[in-house]
Amino acid sequence: MKKRYKIYKLDYVFVLIVLFYLSVMIFRDYIYKDTVYTICQVTGFRFHRTSGNSVKYVFYFNNVKYNGSNNADVLYSKKFIGKYYQLEVSKIDPNYSLINLEKEIIDTIQIKKAGFTYD
Repeated sequence: MKKRYKIYKLDYVFVLIVLFYLSVMIFRDYIYKDTVYTICQVTGFRFHRTSGNSVKYVFYFNNVKYNGSNNADVLYSKKFIGKYYQLEVSKIDPNYSLINLEKEIIDTIQIKKAGFTYD
């Protein structure tokens, strides 16, 4: 009887995990369905031993300042801090954004249009 109970318990856990994963994927698709591109400024990096590194940044969307972070495959380097990069932002919820560290923005006119004061 105990073995059967454990098997059913594992089945329920598996089903719950699959349902959770599917709900996250559907929500992610909904949020990122309608996105726009803007510019962000990298403010720092955070190190996580278990989940990897993340890059921290600020950006403006509809004249409101937001702070964001994403997982970063690149190693920490001071060369990123203070520079501007392309950012994909959800129109539905601007707290959902993805930075592209391969697309540095150096055009000061674009940076000013994005809400930053360029020094």
